[in-house]
Amino acid sequence: MKTYLTTRSNDIFEDAFNGLFRPFYTERKLAVMQSDIVETEKAFALSVDLPGFDKADISLKFDGDYLVISAKRQEKSEGTKYLHRERVTSCVRSYYLGDVDKKSIKAKYENGVLLVEIPKANPEETAMNITIE
Repeated sequence: MKTYLTTRSNDIFEDAFNGLFRPFYTERKLAVMQSDIVETEKAFALSVDLPGFDKADISLKFDGDYLVISAKRQEKSEGTKYLHRERVTSCVRSYYLGDVDKKSIKAKYENGVLLVEIPKANPEETAMNITIE
């Protein structure tokens, strides 16, 4: 499983600043979707930290062979002028799955942690012999 991380804020200037000065500037937003992946004989167990998000704010979908997890917190104070803001309002992370049983994936969200169980595909179903003519 490969993983790709993308974070977004609602401030175009902050996104540009982070993109230009990433080598010199500590990217604090990378702490937002920290994950652990455990491989067992039959499945992968993915744990993703999403503190401060409600279950309704989290979305899981497939894009090709990638599982895309996104979270977007609903803004409660439109028009508020922040003097300092560190909490992330949205984030996206992609995980390359490869040969897994996509129809049997289960997910649950408890205490700020998203738990995703990803069963491996049956080796008999994915492997096949090719006859040489």
